[in-house]
Amino acid sequence: MGGAGRSFQTTHWTAIEKVGSDNDLDNEALLAELLRAYWKPVYCYLRHKGRRNEEAKDLTQGFFQEVVLGRKLIQKADRTEGRFRTFLLRSLDRYL
Repeated sequence: MGGAGRSFQTTHWTAIEKVGSDNDLDNEALLAELLRAYWKPVYCYLRHKGRRNEEAKDLTQGFFQEVVLGRKLIQKADRTEGRFRTFLLRSLDRYL
């Protein structure tokens, strides 16, 4: 799975807040866009932490499947509590 660059992009909180809206088609498209944007930075974070290539890919995929999608992590994000990337990485560290 591709994604943007190695670093985290600026989070658009309006997109984060729309995930979980009543419109399933919009929700699905926004969620797919967010997953594409954050996959590579999460993978690179794991590589930076010393994980090997395949292990980092598996952990990234598992994190997105089990935590981000399975536990609806994005819907739990709160802009008043800080940056989305901090929230995401804190959740990733707990997952590990």
